Amino acid sequence: MTVASKQQTRVRGGRPAASGTGRPPAALLHLAGLTLIVAVWQLLALLSSHLGAPVATVEALWRGISDGWLVEATADTLLHVATGFGAALVVGVPVGYAIAVNDFAYRVFDPLVQAYGSIPRIVFLPILLTLFGASGTAKMSMGFLAAVFPILVNVIAGVRTTPKALVRLGRSVELTPWAMAVKIRLRWSLPLLLVGMRLGFGIGFVSVVISEYFGSTGGLGVELSAAYAALEPARLFAIVLVTVIVAAVVNTVLLRIDRRLSD
Repeated sequence: MTVASKQQTRVRGGRPAASGTGRPPAALLHLAGLTLIVAVWQLLALLSSHLGAPVATVEALWRGISDGWLVEATADTLLHVATGFGAALVVGVPVGYAIAVNDFAYRVFDPLVQAYGSIPRIVFLPILLTLFGASGTAKMSMGFLAAVFPILVNVIAGVRTTPKALVRLGRSVELTPWAMAVKIRLRWSLPLLLVGMRLGFGIGFVSVVISEYFGSTGGLGVELSAAYAALEPARLFAIVLVTVIVAAVVNTVLLRIDRRLSD
């Protein structure tokens, strides 16, 4: 195999060819970026007593984990985020598929879906608190209402852009409607679905924490409200740091799945 053909093979496989430009490793770049963020954070903390310094935040984080309240609050929030996100997947995928494959349904419901996306989710919180009170059902419902839109939109877009040649191929081999959905249309839509899942989880997570902040008996939002009321910036930043870490971990996992499927 010639050098040119080897390079073509690498490009077709989705893997970049080796480069002799001497670029720094990705891990080193990530470390440099993190160092810069911590340095700016420390500088801002020196300028304002209302901001928790990095060291004080880490200490508060460790105390919260040791005492157990931070672990309990995180588990409570994640339980309701996962429940709402799971319900959004169960509803969003089939409903989005049904809207996408039927031209009449698409013309009728797609504008409604787009209009729903422009509504701030926070407006639903007073209604949910009125219906369910400061309960887990209200938090789960808030997570569902926030997460379902990105999933719906991306499923619709993915199914609608399925190449007609693939659809004709499925019909030529007489695939059942279920097989056509799973093996052709949804398989083609999978990258967009994963994008919708990443966005849906992030928005759902934030929405659940906000709902806890304004009305709940437990979770990270409740702890945020308590830390703010007690004027404890280090504890407040520790809770914020936990939310950032959780969101980053879930986003990284879904992104790696997306890249693995794209290879």
